[in-house]
This record gives sequence, structure tokens and C-alpha cells, in this order.
Amino acid sequence: VNGVASVGINGNVVVDNTILARHLSVTSLSAITGNIGTITSGLIRNSADTIRFDLDNMRLYRTDGKFDLNIATLEFVMTT
Repeated sequence: VNGVASVGINGNVVVDNTILARHLSVTSLSAITGNIGTITSGLIRNSADTIRFDLDNMRLYRTDGKFDLNIATLEFVMTT
């Protein structure tokens, strides 16, 4: 089109293989849900950062110190 290589699509597009992030525009992921498969390392926390799953160190704990389950050392602490 006007000397520029272009692709025009009218209808549905199905893509197999890879979609690069630079081709997407996302402003919020809060409404997205899905099965993300296996998580092999890292930190999972809620949005208020009050509870964390520390996968690398095998811990589930509250950030206020009231609950701490360390699976690696088999230690459990719970306070009121």
C-alpha cells in the first residue's frame, strides 16, 4: 500500500506457534485468569502482600509473622 509492504486481513485469524510480546498491548492483567501450568521457582504473593509462597525456600508465610510454615526444615510457627 503506497509503496509499503502491508497485509490486510478481513475475518478471523488463527496463529499457531509463537506470538511475541512486542506485538501485544496490555494495560491490566487483573481480569485474566488461566491455567499457567507448572511453576518451578519464584515468589507468589497476594496483592496486599500479606501472604507469600516462597517456592525457592519452600515456605508459606504471612508477612505479619503470625504464620510460617517452612517445609524445608519442617518448622511451623503460628502466633495470635
